[in-house]
Amino acid sequence: MDEMTPWPAASPGGGRADVPVRGEDAGEAFWSGDSWARFTQQWRRRWWVPLATSALALLLAVTVLRLWPAQYTATLLVAPTARAGLAAMGARAPVGGTPEGPAAGTRPVEFGRADEGLSDFARFLHLAVSTPVAADLLAETALATALFPGRWDAQNGVWTHPTDVAGRFRRFVLALVGREDWRVPDSVILGRHLRRAVTVDAIGGGPVHRLTFRHPDRATALLVLDRLTRTADAHLRREAARRAEATIAHIDALLRAKQDEYQRNALTNLRIEVALSRAMLDADLPFAADLLEPPSAPAQPDWPDPLMVLALAPGLGGVAGVFIVAVLAGFRGPAAPPQDPAGAGGPRTPMARPNSGGPKEGRISLFAWENATG
Repeated sequence: MDEMTPWPAASPGGGRADVPVRGEDAGEAFWSGDSWARFTQQWRRRWWVPLATSALALLLAVTVLRLWPAQYTATLLVAPTARAGLAAMGARAPVGGTPEGPAAGTRPVEFGRADEGLSDFARFLHLAVSTPVAADLLAETALATALFPGRWDAQNGVWTHPTDVAGRFRRFVLALVGREDWRVPDSVILGRHLRRAVTVDAIGGGPVHRLTFRHPDRATALLVLDRLTRTADAHLRREAARRAEATIAHIDALLRAKQDEYQRNALTNLRIEVALSRAMLDADLPFAADLLEPPSAPAQPDWPDPLMVLALAPGLGGVAGVFIVAVLAGFRGPAAPPQDPAGAGGPRTPMARPNSGGPKEGRISLFAWENATG
């Protein structure tokens, strides 16, 4: 028959006497504690922690807003030039002849998947934040220095390393691994900076795109977006002109070599169309992207939004405080056992529990006692 182990009476000091239980039961009692009871106990003791972390987060948010330079958000809207109509017609004309004309059948045929086609507007969106455009922007010293104000020594007129804490820390980390920080920005560095700073978003999934750029100086933010769009469109215009001129030169070479009258007529018609397209490229019209809305920015800095930051900071601080209380509840161990209804030191009715594991007894914590009585 299993041996019964009675529970001892309370100690004279009001606490519980040592409880003899088996070693296996002590381990099971330790791993089966009531986490919610521990958390509520820690919450009653440390309810002020979330309030303190919320106040600290609010103070930190105010400090960051005071130290962080406010920026202006400049935006513009662009869309592809229209294939038909005069309101958004670009400086282009059809190339390759008409299906009914003498040059019918001379249109180039592109083999491959349907999604391999890349329009001029898609090339424009890519070039706007690319290395070739960045190389052209670097030619304007005033614009380059405005994009990297911390690396420009206006007094001496030379590029230098940043002297702020972040710049010094960056140079220190690079020096640890045997590398050096860059001093003079090049097209690759500026292109990488533009890809991080300029945001290109499609509005409603349609062809209209919004370009966004933020900078502490409003005039610089507007100027950067204007230069990006003009430079990217000019790159595509020059490439189209180069290809048209190369096509005309090749057609002229073929005309000198061909003797067949039918072939010469077809090449002549094709040359006229290509020459018309080349002439239209010189018109003062957008080539790949039509500017729907010019660059604009608010009169006052709008980023970061102080109202949103100050509204979110206390909430995040409160969440962090609750997490701290939960962690403390996990490390502090079990909750305190319930008080003896009979009073401290009063008599307790003996209880029995089966002890089939033999007379293995030892001292355990109050948490094991609470679990055993539950």
